[in-house]
Amino acid sequence: MSDDVETCGYVLESGDPCQLPASRPDGRCHHHTDTADGTAKSGRPPALDESDHDTILEAAESGLSKSGCARAAGVDEATLRRYLGRHDEFRRTFARARKVGEARLVQGGLLDDEVDTSMAKFLLSTSFDYVKTEKRELSTPDDEDGFGTTIVLDSEYVDE
Repeated sequence: MSDDVETCGYVLESGDPCQLPASRPDGRCHHHTDTADGTAKSGRPPALDESDHDTILEAAESGLSKSGCARAAGVDEATLRRYLGRHDEFRRTFARARKVGEARLVQGGLLDDEVDTSMAKFLLSTSFDYVKTEKRELSTPDDEDGFGTTIVLDSEYVDE
């Protein structure tokens, strides 16, 4: 930097002073603030860390969408997607948890005739790309003997 620009000057972990321009009125750059022990801290804390893993995985296993999993952790979906992109092992664990949630929705939401399955069907279609097939009856005209044929196609949700 040129000598006529005031720099932040905070001592970094390397021991060197920060060379970013002092953009705040107190002569500091916007990247550094004091910590409790008086040393410089760079940047803001991460929005997600390992302490959020259990919350996200529980949400995924319950069948929530990616957006719902992010909300459970108190962040938006883009933040969760970035985090998954940077953490391969957690991304694999998250994918397994989503499969558990999907299986729960299929078992409880599609196969149980005793409960209202509309929410499970909605979540499967919006979060897991399931598509509802329509129920249709097709009939052929009566033949010479007076017999026609009726074909019933059943309605189901399928994973495409």
